[in-house]
Amino acid sequence: MIRPLRLALHAALALSLAMSPVAFAQEQQPQGQQQEARRPRPESREAQPLPPESVTRHTLQLSGRTLQFTATAGHLTLTDQQGAPQAEIGFVAYAKDGADPATRPVTFAVNGGPGASSAYLHLLAIGPWLLPLDGSTISPSTSPALVPNAETWLDFTDLVFIDPPGTGYSRVVGGDQVRERFYSVQGDIEGLAAFVMRWLKEKNRLVSPKFFAGESYGGFRGPLLAQKLQSDQGVGFSGLVLISPVLDFDWLDQGTGAPWASAALLPSLAATKLSRSGPVSREALKEAEAYASGEYLVDLMRGLQDREAVERISRRVAELSGLGPDVSRRLAGRIDMGAAQRELRRGAAEVVSAYDTNVATADPNPNAQVSRFEDPVLDGMTAP
Repeated sequence: MIRPLRLALHAALALSLAMSPVAFAQEQQPQGQQQEARRPRPESREAQPLPPESVTRHTLQLSGRTLQFTATAGHLTLTDQQGAPQAEIGFVAYAKDGADPATRPVTFAVNGGPGASSAYLHLLAIGPWLLPLDGSTISPSTSPALVPNAETWLDFTDLVFIDPPGTGYSRVVGGDQVRERFYSVQGDIEGLAAFVMRWLKEKNRLVSPKFFAGESYGGFRGPLLAQKLQSDQGVGFSGLVLISPVLDFDWLDQGTGAPWASAALLPSLAATKLSRSGPVSREALKEAEAYASGEYLVDLMRGLQDREAVERISRRVAELSGLGPDVSRRLAGRIDMGAAQRELRRGAAEVVSAYDTNVATADPNPNAQVSRFEDPVLDGMTAP
């Protein structure tokens, strides 16, 4: 069965490409720049040391099996060539007890944004525990109640969830130049590569089969990280798992007129519509997927001047997505996530989440032509 949340994970991600890190012991800088890079930021929170590594052991009872594993929460400090700290990278790792490190795979997992921690893959998808987001409301001020994840990847691979600098507990500890480097595309990859190498060496996992899992912008990171490790360190991934990856940013930007953005969204909306009647299977989604990748794309390419094509896709999109016929016709069958969030529950004066359109909250401007609102899932995780 397919969880609607996972089918719609790709829908809500910011596209700021201004991310990247430091040249960790790889690039020489002029002396003046080195001094500026080492100058600490004035915020006192960055001067406080992170807690020491915590190691705990767990037993998880799942359907038909029991998992015994060790959890490690900690951080690694990345330094420049002179040994000056540049960033502290937080991580949470899970390793199955009793497994042979030489043959047991290890998967490094990163979410996207850029600007997101790995909490979403960790607690909403592949970690040993899940944070349930069922229902139409979330109570962020109460203690989270995690439940065992029957679909955790820990069955077949150890897991390392990485928080890039500036997310989770990870932080830049150098000056402004260091910060700017981390928040750039290439520096971001250099930082991840440095972390992966440090972790593999310190945990004696260099010979383990190594994989990378990246969601959205994390999928964009995957090939770049693989190339960086292979070319600079001679370390290769055995495989990349790209989850709704942003490999072509036109796929997320309906404003460019690129037809594949709407085509990629339609099966996710169809899945969440089907989920309201019960569990969703791959078989049930075949119709929507076949239409989105075939006739829908062809009619989108015919353009708005072909009124017969517009009428065909408007009618079919309304049937598959759950959008009303009038809404689909007004959009000429060219759906985008923002419109879907507003229009799916407009009759109830509610907006839905891009992560799961079954989660809704009140529309702050229900009678306005244009409404600005926070995503119900993300906003629901923030305590008032």
